[in-house]
Amino acid sequence: KHEDRAIAGIAKKIGEENGNELITGYVAMGKMWGEIYFGGHDATSKHVVEVLSAEAERIGRAQRDNWLTAKALTGHVSYHTSFGRPDESRRWAHKLFELTRETNDPRPRTMGLWALSLLEATHFAPEEALESGREGAGQALSVVDRTVAEVGMGMGMALLGQNKEAEEMLTKTMDMVEERGMALIRGIIHPFKGIAVIGLGDMAGGEKVIFNGKEESRKLNDAGGVATADLVLGEIYTRMALGIDTPPLGVIMRNLPYVLKTVPFAAGKARKHLGVALDHFRKVDAPSYIAWVLYDLALLDKKKKRTHEAKAKFDEARSLAQSVDLDPLIDMIDAAAG
Repeated sequence: KHEDRAIAGIAKKIGEENGNELITGYVAMGKMWGEIYFGGHDATSKHVVEVLSAEAERIGRAQRDNWLTAKALTGHVSYHTSFGRPDESRRWAHKLFELTRETNDPRPRTMGLWALSLLEATHFAPEEALESGREGAGQALSVVDRTVAEVGMGMGMALLGQNKEAEEMLTKTMDMVEERGMALIRGIIHPFKGIAVIGLGDMAGGEKVIFNGKEESRKLNDAGGVATADLVLGEIYTRMALGIDTPPLGVIMRNLPYVLKTVPFAAGKARKHLGVALDHFRKVDAPSYIAWVLYDLALLDKKKKRTHEAKAKFDEARSLAQSVDLDPLIDMIDAAAG
């Protein structure tokens, strides 16, 4: 990380000494993405992202470099998705669509589509995630844009129960990510691939995929990836504890050792992972993810007939979901709390 900053500093100095503003813009864009994924994830970090993005966008527009401009705008979409503000993510995604209309360059729209796909997959809209990802992949002019769009498709497929297709898609995209040395989206691939593997009937194998991905995120200093793994594990164990999506008898029998050592303790495992995720999401002030965790914890409280505790969590979750226009979760909360 320190070496990357040093290299960026040297590149910026070269740009300034040679009067090449475009180099300065690309440095700002690169530093912005680094801050989004590996920065402090606090108010200071948010300000840094905003300043760098604004500089990269300004230079991109001034130099008529649509790719630089689009990357700067896409950073905002990804930033707000990572920190649980879907309303802001959508607003910035539409700026990418506007840029394509202004310039007749398809690349900004493609970036907007894959960014929306990731947003939708993590915010209770899997059908939309699949459609946005499919459209983005079809329009992509670069391997990177196509790969990230396909990640969104795979996430949507996993959530829709299209497990074979999801596992194949997410395996293919992870292979591409590793081949290209990309770090930024690994943390979201593993949890959703794990969901697909569980859906294919390998419950222990799917859980292992998520835990392995969590450890990889930890080594990469990707706090968001670690929290995503804990959130997905918490969701899986919550559903086990509540008897949601109980697999067919044949699947249970094939996974009997795992079932016997996991299902009786699922509620405790859910609370553990949800608690860790909640600590992270409160620390970085991510409203939609805080609301998601509180919703799951409220369901567990309700099952234990802890009525007062459940109501408090449902109420806070609903208020947070409302603050970021997360209608699908609001509907889920109302249905569960009623």
